[in-house]
Amino acid sequence: AKVVNIDTEQKTIYAPPLHSLLELQKEANKFYGFTSQQTLKIAQSLYEKKLITYPRTESKHLPTEFARQISSNLSAIAAYEPFTEVANGILQNREHIQKTMRQKKYVDDKKLTDHHAITVTEQSIGRKKLSHEEKKVYELICKRLLAIFMPPYVYDKTAMYVKSGEHYFKANGQMVIDKGFTVLYETKKQGAAT
Repeated sequence: AKVVNIDTEQKTIYAPPLHSLLELQKEANKFYGFTSQQTLKIAQSLYEKKLITYPRTESKHLPTEFARQISSNLSAIAAYEPFTEVANGILQNREHIQKTMRQKKYVDDKKLTDHHAITVTEQSIGRKKLSHEEKKVYELICKRLLAIFMPPYVYDKTAMYVKSGEHYFKANGQMVIDKGFTVLYETKKQGAAT
């Protein structure tokens, strides 16, 4: 076989927007098999415990006023052991936090519905008792907020064309350059949710 051509292209994937209720339900179903109703019930319980913002929302954006105070929400996550190191790392770079909060992808008053995107409040878990399911949903919401402040996922996508006799073959491959925000979703990082 002889290599005829190799094409490599670098791809960048940025963190997804914050959760609307539908997005949270999709993610909870994907990772944990929760039904839409289960996820809503769990989110409502977390809201009543003042750990997350109002869950029945279609919005994926934060209002400007809320975004200005986002460090206190990140501090609440930093107090939660599975994410302490990541959250503290983000909190050390206030300039980056402000830059991220100026992006229309995450903060846009014009794209708000009655309520803004679901995120954690500035209330830390502290001594509150959470069920196993509540921890899982809370952690999904934490990850989504942390992810927007983290680097993107970057990889090289390569296509190799090979000729063997009269036949041509194509092989595809990917090589990760930077895991970026996806490190939050590796199974060893799920902490109490595993």
